[in-house]
Amino acid sequence: MRQGSDLILERLDRCFFNQIAEDLCPNFCVNNFPRDSSDHCPMHIGFNYEDICMPRPFYFMAMWMEDPTCRDIIVNSWSVNVVGSPAYKLKSKLLSTKKGLRDWNKTSFGNIQTNISTIRKDLADLQCNNPTETTLTSRLKDRLEYLYNLKELYWKDKSRDDEILADLPIKFTAEDNALLSLPLTAEEIKNAVSKWGGGGGSPGPDGFTGLLYQKNWDIVGESFIDMTQTCFRIGNIAKPQPERGLGQGCSEALSSYIDYLQSKATTQNFQVIKSYLQKYCLASGQEINFEKYGILFSRRIPEHMKAILANILDIQSRYLGEIYRTPTVFQASKVETHMVILQAVDAIISIWLHKLLSQAAITTLIKHSGQAIPLFQMGAFLIPKHLCKLMDSHLCKFWWGETLDPKDRKLHLLGWDILCSPKAEGGLGFRKAELNNLSMMARNAWRILEHPDFLLPIVLKAKYFPNTDFLNAKCPSKSSWTWKCLHAIKELIKLFISWIVGYGQFIDPWCDKWIPTLGSATPNLLVPPDPIIKVSYFIDTQTKSWNLSRLNTHFDNASVHKIFSLPLSQVCTPDGRAWDLSKNGKFSSKSAYTGLRGLRPSHCKNLWKRIWKIRVPYRI
Repeated sequence: MRQGSDLILERLDRCFFNQIAEDLCPNFCVNNFPRDSSDHCPMHIGFNYEDICMPRPFYFMAMWMEDPTCRDIIVNSWSVNVVGSPAYKLKSKLLSTKKGLRDWNKTSFGNIQTNISTIRKDLADLQCNNPTETTLTSRLKDRLEYLYNLKELYWKDKSRDDEILADLPIKFTAEDNALLSLPLTAEEIKNAVSKWGGGGGSPGPDGFTGLLYQKNWDIVGESFIDMTQTCFRIGNIAKPQPERGLGQGCSEALSSYIDYLQSKATTQNFQVIKSYLQKYCLASGQEINFEKYGILFSRRIPEHMKAILANILDIQSRYLGEIYRTPTVFQASKVETHMVILQAVDAIISIWLHKLLSQAAITTLIKHSGQAIPLFQMGAFLIPKHLCKLMDSHLCKFWWGETLDPKDRKLHLLGWDILCSPKAEGGLGFRKAELNNLSMMARNAWRILEHPDFLLPIVLKAKYFPNTDFLNAKCPSKSSWTWKCLHAIKELIKLFISWIVGYGQFIDPWCDKWIPTLGSATPNLLVPPDPIIKVSYFIDTQTKSWNLSRLNTHFDNASVHKIFSLPLSQVCTPDGRAWDLSKNGKFSSKSAYTGLRGLRPSHCKNLWKRIWKIRVPYRI
């Protein structure tokens, strides 16, 4: 920005609105803010809505830690001498800290937006009365930048996301129980506190997040450790478990016990299940949302008994909740079984039709909501092609501004196939329902390959392929619908899966894909294949390198050269699988969709990429 005599002040930015806007917003106003980080004055458009002030609950803000006074307040509040149990001491000190921080925030720290408005006013007055002054202007801009950073931290706290724990062990053993029964150490408690969502998680009932403990452990750590160890020792309060997770163990033991009780569908067993679920809710502080659960009975149970047992658990749905809408009972017609997802898509389209939406908003809704509704079922079953075509047809009609009425017909300038093309090919990146179904099913098939020790792969292997692997499994005529779906998608994605050589004990050198750079991925043979030989036969176990003499005996020179260039790990590692459609060898539904769709050459690929990179509003 120019300074001194070269400084030119000219108002260039304007705001225009018509009579309709003035009628809708009679208190419409435009404010010009002072220049802070640019040589243009920002314009603020206000509609003058009346804010309804409500009492706000206490919430420990991350931005407070930017001010050193905050730590002094915590030290003073924590130094109070309290008499009582460890839990009472911790509670009292937290209440004292809450009061001190709340008063300090109100009197000293101040309202950020008020301070920003004050600095803006001072900066505007200075730029109007003395525009050549630079020292004071720079000081005000630095203060304004500091307040902007605090405001960013404030809204970051407001838009926090919580993480969900996953990948829990399957069984709660006696060894786990012995491990859980060990006394907690101070180091374990500290490590557990350090993992509380990085300080940005949801606050507890007292309004404090893990940030208070993480940033001030030298102050609050002793009281927290004392309270936690006491609760663990006397066992009369539901307690957080560092590392080992008692809640995790309890939920697994409870799940195993419920499975045992459900094997006999009697009213007595269901009453026991209900009582244990209630006890678990009280102990964990969590509630079970039965609207997300369905119940499935054996065909041998009479209908009146099904109703009685379902009423005990208060589960009436035959679907897995309103969110997933996955059937637990299959009808004779697959179309009728999965018709519920088409109904869900039609229902949300009917809601959207009553709103005034731009084409960009319609595109976003279709991508992130309309095509996301059937994803859960698509990951478990092959949806009939007729239903997939109907979903595509209804979403296409909605995009072109039509209702779901068959008589409502408008001109479609482009077909749905073109709209479902990638942006680099001139489309909008929508996904066709049938291919999307296959890509979601491929994800489950890949998980079976990657995690054969999980419960589902173990059950499927015991029933359908006890003597071979998943990729070579057969599909008997009397197989379940689940296995038929998995087998069908498995046959489609076999072409995209290759081996990563480790031990080499499970790789068939004659049929499996294990040489990625060879084109066909299988070597050219000089002798008839021996079905007993595996790739491990060609690896020297002593030097962890390829046995060149054996390779030359079985394969031609081109194949030997390619095999010899494959690196071998010097550490004993098992054979692994690689997804050929991704650069890192890891599966993704996006790459699976691209592979199943097939690569299609586009002469305008670079042009479309440049167009989509233009910084203009999305609706353009």
